[in-house]
Amino acid sequence: MPDAWTDKQERQYRHIRDGYVKSGASPEEAEERAARTINARREAAGEAKGGDGAPSKDDLYQQARRFDIAGRSKMDKRELEDAIAGHRGGAGEPRSDT
Repeated sequence: MPDAWTDKQERQYRHIRDGYVKSGASPEEAEERAARTINARREAAGEAKGGDGAPSKDDLYQQARRFDIAGRSKMDKRELEDAIAGHRGGAGEPRSDT
């Protein structure tokens, strides 16, 4: 179990793992599936970044939405990155030009 997990997450991991074993999964498969479940929950809660740490296209889309960038629904990931970079204020927050 990774050091980044809390005691609660370790207990959840063991409970999930044991459930998979009881349902017929091999111990190795149960461990992998339980770890993926906990890591997915951590990522969803913002405790861990998935992949390479770069924002997903959906993350960028949501940020473009906050900036009210026109045409965002038709942009690919790179275009969203460029549009957001052009609209950022000093700290990466939407500008308040009012």
